[in-house]
Amino acid sequence: MIPIAVRVIRKLDWPTYYGWCWIDCYQVDSRGEAIARRSLFLRPDHVQYAPPPPPRPPATRRKPPRPSRL
Repeated sequence: MIPIAVRVIRKLDWPTYYGWCWIDCYQVDSRGEAIARRSLFLRPDHVQYAPPPPPRPPATRRKPPRPSRL
């Protein structure tokens, strides 16, 4: 199995086996950006929690170009 990182949206209330559950989530890349929406069938006691990704630096604002004088 290949581990994936996800951001959980909610736990679904679908019938399943004891100790298992369905979740809605977003698969995230190394920057924490969502790349795919998924529904996963898993055992919550086997989930490994990862620390959140580091915050992104704030976006820099550029000044609009000055009109040239002729």
